Amino acid sequence: MEQPDDPEQREKWLRLPFIGIGISQQVKPLVDGSVLTAAVIKSLTMEFTLTLLVRAIETQAQLPERSVVEALSYPDLEKITAQQ
Repeated sequence: MEQPDDPEQREKWLRLPFIGIGISQQVKPLVDGSVLTAAVIKSLTMEFTLTLLVRAIETQAQLPERSVVEALSYPDLEKITAQQ
């Protein structure tokens, strides 16, 4: 993520209370209860990893060197920005 060029915008983001990361079931109640201002939601990687492993075994293909797992902002960045 890029740093805001505008010093005022940077200060607004830095004043946000704690921002967390975790799975949906953990962080959504904390955001909704105002313990966290926002959170990055990551999926558990076990299912993804097992799917890759099974596919590699079935096709005799080598596992990719790197894989990307989707991450989401909760609430959406537009909503967080609007609160600023």
